[in-house]
Amino acid sequence: MTLAARWRWLLAGLVLLAVAALLRLGPLAPRGPDADRDGLLDRRLGEQGRPWTGDLPEIRAGRRFVRVLVRYAHPDFYVDGGELRGLEYEMMRAFEAHLNARAARVQDKLALVFVPLERGELLAGLTQGRGDVVAAGLPVPEDPGEGVAYSRPYMEGVSLVVVEGPQAAPLAGLDDLAGRVACVEADGAAGPALASLGRALEARGLAGVRVRRAEPYMGAGDVLELVHAGAWPRAVVELHLARLWAEALPGLRVREDLPVGRNLTLGWAVRDSSPELLRALNAFAATVRQGSLLGNVLRQRYLAPGAGPGPRPGEEDLGRLSDLTPHLRRAAEAHGFDWLRLAALAYQESRLRQDKTSPAGAVGVMQVLPSTARATGAAADIATPEGNILAGTAYLAHLRDEVFAEPGLEDAARMDFVLAAYNAGPTRIQDLRRQAPDHGLDPDRWFGAVEHLAARTIGRETVDYVLGVNKNYFILAGLAEHMSRREERR
Repeated sequence: MTLAARWRWLLAGLVLLAVAALLRLGPLAPRGPDADRDGLLDRRLGEQGRPWTGDLPEIRAGRRFVRVLVRYAHPDFYVDGGELRGLEYEMMRAFEAHLNARAARVQDKLALVFVPLERGELLAGLTQGRGDVVAAGLPVPEDPGEGVAYSRPYMEGVSLVVVEGPQAAPLAGLDDLAGRVACVEADGAAGPALASLGRALEARGLAGVRVRRAEPYMGAGDVLELVHAGAWPRAVVELHLARLWAEALPGLRVREDLPVGRNLTLGWAVRDSSPELLRALNAFAATVRQGSLLGNVLRQRYLAPGAGPGPRPGEEDLGRLSDLTPHLRRAAEAHGFDWLRLAALAYQESRLRQDKTSPAGAVGVMQVLPSTARATGAAADIATPEGNILAGTAYLAHLRDEVFAEPGLEDAARMDFVLAAYNAGPTRIQDLRRQAPDHGLDPDRWFGAVEHLAARTIGRETVDYVLGVNKNYFILAGLAEHMSRREERR
């Protein structure tokens, strides 16, 4: 394989979600004509962080806000042009109107507050009282689990299908999954479905399916980006999501002829101790289910052809990454980093452009401030790609070895905090870690812990930044390993 061909293939993995930095993870309250006319949200948003497990009558009697647990993922809940959007978001806004249809006075109206969590935290957050409703495209299971009840479905006939990457050999049938890898969302419906298929294959004397679960913070779109990049050969996701992402990631093969699960239904979850809230959701579900006027409008808006997240970056990045690789490798060796980690950060910072300058004065591939370069003592010219990468890497080493050097931190968490500090500043991140225990959060863990406090206090940008770099790295590392194996077989 030629170097140019290698990088052309590698570029397929450099796919990122362009997420607006204005979003705050939680709580999020829409601002419409009737929003907060009496100052309700401003007075009471602080209450949402405290565990509470009451039902709708108690909400109407005093609290007057419903906490909706969501996950940040297209097409359910995301930001477009600085505005909250998504299928689940709009359905819950309609549910808010449904709840308030008979409110005679503004002060009697309820408000919905959106609280994003990772998928694996949603149901636990519900039963622990961190939210009142889960609206996240959840398949309704046969066994709801302890403490959970599901509404009537708003979507039926959902299928789980195989999606193959551009480089993967096409499967002839589901039996070809025997002994092969398939990626799934953590805590999603595809994992149990593949496990069931694997048991059926083993009962017939075949190998089971090698199920690879994605990181908990990854949604279906993230999984399919990795498949498109070649980090994984295939995935199993819901058909309506596969169709959307296939528009944005040309070359993905959506195998509608290979269903792993059929006739799933999607619904909302509440605590089983909230029968009145469940009754209200059940009544509302009829107004947005398939075939209803509003349901059809929303599905056309978010699930129809053309409603996907848009095309991913193109081949203009190819030459830049190829040219910068020697500089990234030298800087990584000098300071004890994985060069792919530096490449992932550089892509997040500047899309590998040395000519990028931020409004704050940060320049180059690694977006280094002149003052930062001087403080690290890096004798490098940040106006050149090589010097810029050396200076940025020296600052990363300073954060790792001096700011976040405590021995109790796991290496992965340490790197997450280093990335957060590179984006938001070490003082701010250390302050958040000190505050974390007061909010019931682990100060030594970024994902699922300090990131939530960061989102509430400094905004979505740093949360997206750390997630983006980790996703970039995961793509690049998988691709590098895959290319190495390909070269060994040549």
